[in-house]
Amino acid sequence: MYSSSLLAHLTKNFAPHPENVATEALGHILAHSASARNGLTSILSGTGISENLSYRTQQAEGDALARPDLTGRDDQGRNVVLIEAKFWAGLTDNQPNTYIAMLADDVPSTLCFLIPQERMTSLWPEVCSRASDTGFTVSMEHDGEYKSARLAGNKHLLMTTWTTVLTAIETAATASGETSTLSDVSQLRGLCEEQEAEGFLPIRPGEFGPEAPRRILGLMNVIDQVINGLAQAGSIS
Repeated sequence: MYSSSLLAHLTKNFAPHPENVATEALGHILAHSASARNGLTSILSGTGISENLSYRTQQAEGDALARPDLTGRDDQGRNVVLIEAKFWAGLTDNQPNTYIAMLADDVPSTLCFLIPQERMTSLWPEVCSRASDTGFTVSMEHDGEYKSARLAGNKHLLMTTWTTVLTAIETAATASGETSTLSDVSQLRGLCEEQEAEGFLPIRPGEFGPEAPRRILGLMNVIDQVINGLAQAGSIS
């Protein structure tokens, strides 16, 4: 059982949108620690990104409604990395396609979704489907601890977990002896663990349609048949 961090406690009691708190916390860590940025780059390197970037939170560009959670820019001001930090919130209308259009196309660039492990199976197909519907060719490159795909030109999609990113940052910070960064990461990890343990899966369009109750009744019927079959065979009481 995890021990709730001070940041997790304050967020639970005073912040209605925990994603915003987590985003600001991660942005603070990245802004103040080169080791943290190196740790994140080790995750992004699978999509061709190797340079040290400058990260800022909630940077609006063009359409004021298009405001990525974290923006990583190179020394020429190009959007090399856009990060969407989520716990259980659903995708917005801008995700992923408006943000894909904001990525630099003359250097390797990535739109990264940072999520709980439990959402990986359901959210990745949804993101890829939305990209495909808009005309992007989604070519899978990695399907494991993290998922990544190449889009048009140098643009990529990446989906990884809070645990993976925070562990990479901790490893880099430990090697550099950055105790303050490790303390900050511990606070953020506590918030993430609490959100992942207590989170509510978002309701999706169509879940209130006629298919959902039919599916539930069908599953209940299957479960009853399995229980009755095992009971008749004497495998269970």
